[in-house]
Amino acid sequence: MRASRRYMKNGMYHEMRGLLRNLLGRMMRNRMLGMKGTCERMAGRTQRRIGRIYGLCGL
Repeated sequence: MRASRRYMKNGMYHEMRGLLRNLLGRMMRNRMLGMKGTCERMAGRTQRRIGRIYGLCGL
């Protein structure tokens, strides 16, 4: 698997996992879980963008 696809796949996974954690934290009124979800979602977005850049470079 190309590096760009791998980064994009992992980024989407972390983005969705972060979204679910954030929603779960809101429902349970657990601020720490919500913040962890937000951080993981941001990390997933960053990872996905890195994958796009790798794709443009041909990696």
